[in-house]
Amino acid sequence: TLAVETVSGQNRVLWKDTINNTISVWQADSNWNYLSTSAVSKLNSPDALTQESNFGLDLNGDGKLGNTFSSIESLGNTKLLRDTGNFLYVQVGTNTPISIKYNGQAIYTNMYAGWQTLAVEMVGGQNQVLWKNAGTNSALVWTMDSNWNYLYSGSTLALNSTDALAQESNFNFDLNGDGIIGSFADLVITGQTATSTVTVGGSVSVGAYTKNNGNASAGYSYVRYWLSNDTTLDSSDTSIDYQYVGALNSGSSQYNSLNFTYNSSWGTGTKYILFQADGFSYVSESNESNNLAYATIFVTSPSPDLVITGQTATNSVTVGGNVSIGAYTRNNGNASASSNYVRYWLSNDTTLDNSDTFINWQSVNSLSAGSSQYNSLNFTYNSSWGTGTKYILFQADGYGNVTESNESNNLAYATIFVASPSPDLVITGQTATSTVTVGGSVSVGASTKNNGNASAGYSYVRYWLSNDTILDGNDTSINYQYVGALNTGSSQYNSLNFTYNSSWGTGTKYILFQADGFNYVTESNESNNVAYSTIFVSSDWYAQNLSDTGIRELTRSLAADGNLNRNDMIAIFSDAKDNGIVDANELTDLRTILSNSSRFGMADYVKVLSNKIANGNVANERSGIGNLYGGSSATTMENLVGKWFLGTDRPTAVVSDNGVRHMMNYTYTNGTLFGTDNTVSYTDIKQGFVGDCWFVASLAANALKRLSKIMDMFIDNSDGTFTVRLYGQTNGDALLDADYVTVNRDLPTNVAGYGSDGVFYTDQRYAYYDNNSVGLWVALAEKAYAQFAEQGITQRATANSYESIEGGWGYRGMPSISGVDGGYYADTSYSNLGSRAGVFMSLSTIANTLSSGSAMTADTIPEPSNGIVGSHEYVIINANTSTGMLTLYNPWAATQTGEANGIRTISYNDFRNNFNIINVA
Repeated sequence: TLAVETVSGQNRVLWKDTINNTISVWQADSNWNYLSTSAVSKLNSPDALTQESNFGLDLNGDGKLGNTFSSIESLGNTKLLRDTGNFLYVQVGTNTPISIKYNGQAIYTNMYAGWQTLAVEMVGGQNQVLWKNAGTNSALVWTMDSNWNYLYSGSTLALNSTDALAQESNFNFDLNGDGIIGSFADLVITGQTATSTVTVGGSVSVGAYTKNNGNASAGYSYVRYWLSNDTTLDSSDTSIDYQYVGALNSGSSQYNSLNFTYNSSWGTGTKYILFQADGFSYVSESNESNNLAYATIFVTSPSPDLVITGQTATNSVTVGGNVSIGAYTRNNGNASASSNYVRYWLSNDTTLDNSDTFINWQSVNSLSAGSSQYNSLNFTYNSSWGTGTKYILFQADGYGNVTESNESNNLAYATIFVASPSPDLVITGQTATSTVTVGGSVSVGASTKNNGNASAGYSYVRYWLSNDTILDGNDTSINYQYVGALNTGSSQYNSLNFTYNSSWGTGTKYILFQADGFNYVTESNESNNVAYSTIFVSSDWYAQNLSDTGIRELTRSLAADGNLNRNDMIAIFSDAKDNGIVDANELTDLRTILSNSSRFGMADYVKVLSNKIANGNVANERSGIGNLYGGSSATTMENLVGKWFLGTDRPTAVVSDNGVRHMMNYTYTNGTLFGTDNTVSYTDIKQGFVGDCWFVASLAANALKRLSKIMDMFIDNSDGTFTVRLYGQTNGDALLDADYVTVNRDLPTNVAGYGSDGVFYTDQRYAYYDNNSVGLWVALAEKAYAQFAEQGITQRATANSYESIEGGWGYRGMPSISGVDGGYYADTSYSNLGSRAGVFMSLSTIANTLSSGSAMTADTIPEPSNGIVGSHEYVIINANTSTGMLTLYNPWAATQTGEANGIRTISYNDFRNNFNIINVA
């Protein structure tokens, strides 16, 4: 018990629970007899802080009595405050702040995830609170009673909606961050352009967009064009013209362009074209000060300007050799140039000065504006001019005959390299044995060629073994051979055989060929003597890693082409069951081969299926075959090869007749995988008697949005079997690695026996297939998924049976086909589905999701209307936000009420009322 006090005429006793950090207050009569107890309050709650003031006691130990407020929003007479405990209050004028409450509970900042309290205001005589969710770009308004207790909430508003903009005005608050409160037009100029350089009397082209940056439509207006000496519009500027601009919706724009002749009275130099939006002020705007933009132009008087273009010169020459040069003299000005001369110079740099050597000159005729003349010259490089990098300088108007607008751009250059005559020995055409085993023979060969311009004396080519392509002190010298004297351009071929030493290591190595290996010849380039060939050196991996002779030699033989394919692995598995069993050494060898699958270039599906045989799989146990172990029978091996590579472990297929289950017969089926037209369409899907609408709808959705995933899903093994790629999943999350099963062409077609009506059931199939345009792919995928269920990574059942895939959801089925994670969207999270990915989607969200490339299906409620099938899964084909309609596909592919061959067009409202789950992957 902390204190007693008479508060507002009522005797009261203050209590504190120091364990739970709460308080409560007793109400007592005039003789201090107990009457009642207030609700328990936390120490930092608004009620507790009020009691601090009532009793003059610091309850929470913060050194202060009562509440302290800070302002969140203070526009107008009604202010939004926050106390030290982050609880929210309203203060009207200078009155005592009042706590904002929801169902009696005081609200505080960040109470509702993602929602921020922005402002409070009395609107139309009603107290209201404004909320914003930045994550969803939406707003919400609470309506409160006179004591600021929650009454009800309005609808969620998109920030740029008409209602949200109205709330901006109500609360004097910029909700959408566009810098405007409420709805106003705002006309600006964007993308303005103008001819950058013009001569007096020439044509100027200008253009710009008038854009409405406001959030309300603008009526018609005019864009005006001005010529100015600066970027500010004032009375000294010259009006050029104006053009009509039609009404503009928010965010829209109109482009206008204009050509005009530059008047000689307007002057020269730097000028500015001013573009004025709403040039006659017809439109009321949120910002009247941003209508102006400009583009800079430079105006010149007509004059010629001679430059050099397209200059060329022999890039490499020997002293005494011929040099060919050429260039265009071009008049880039806007007036004709009189006849002149182009001069040629030799320089040590790119600048013309007194140290440069004059070579020659040539005449250039008079040139009209934009025209040019080509001149060329051949000369002999003089021995007195030196060697190395030199520059040919081309000088337009070399004697200054023409007065130009720019006298500093007459010069251009081309680079030449001048060398003294010398030999240059290089290696060409080098070869080496590409693959060798330690102790094996290596054959190498190469030509030593003289690429120089002088003869080379005799030399030697040296051979090295290296771990890289650079010759250094770490490399091993193999041998050397004599090379005779070589004239310019001639070559000599040398070859060598040697035995690869066991001490030299294995892996990728390099044979380095070194021309002039002992540096007998002085060359023009001493850095280009080395070339290389790559060799790969291997130890006998098979002898080191495989102990069973039969498996070792068979694997060596089959892998000689660098690859172990499906048939190779079937052969190796067959060899492992010699003598009627798979012994421990054979099993170890099989696992060793698979752990080194990359060595053999093994395809992913071959590796995955082989691992299920050699390293075990839960489906092996569930099927009754069992996993391999040292001592397994040949029969076990044969059954596992049949199950995973030959598709002989077919899923159980039954049909029920009045409660009696009849096994279906399998029949070998002809036909092509994707039909006679070799194409795939979602309309190929026609569900049969299996209740797997969710799976066949998942196939259809992927055929629509990820066609390549369907086309790449099957591998035709050309032996009556198909390997099918699938992905395991957990509640819509696809497993990272692809998985595979093999199916054969046997498909369920009829019932072995008579039904209760005495009729023999013939041609009763599951998913539709034919030997025409549809093909087998849908039926094979359905069969493969029934087999795949046995591994326990699909939905629920774990038997190799068509019954295992009855009942499910597309957000789990689609990831099994595409490997892309899935999720479901609904108004509630279903306990048997796990957490939803989000709420039931709006029409625009569906349209955007389809546009992004996602596959989509939807599940119906148990008893829908308008002929829609209940508890069934449809494919979402299209969503049209303009018409408010969706196009769906029923995998039954039937023509019935509201559907033609499975296609149904439905309004979003009907879709919303009859479907409860949207699946996305």
